[in-house]
Amino acid sequence: MRHYKSKNILIGIAIILTTLLLFVIPSIGKDMVEVNFAVINKIYPTWHALYRNVDESTVMKLAAHHDVKTYGLRSDAGYMNLEDATVSMMYMDRTGMELYKVKLKEGQLPQKE
Repeated sequence: MRHYKSKNILIGIAIILTTLLLFVIPSIGKDMVEVNFAVINKIYPTWHALYRNVDESTVMKLAAHHDVKTYGLRSDAGYMNLEDATVSMMYMDRTGMELYKVKLKEGQLPQKE
């Protein structure tokens, strides 16, 4: 009788540990993936498509498309290679700056008069 009792306890412990492993490990994995996505979205741009050399009529057609939720405009003016850095000169509208996560370190942007 004692043999069956200890065997039943071991089977119960095995069932509990298996259940914990089946639920805890995937939950931890899912949370790690969500944390990685949150970090990536905080650091890197959130745009999903980039079109180059697009005229104004094409911009309007793309903006009117039902799959496009937000869009921003960007125009590359040029690049400068300095000794300690590479500088990109570009124009972006407000939405483009938000999508690219551009923030000024200092100063302010020019305003319309």
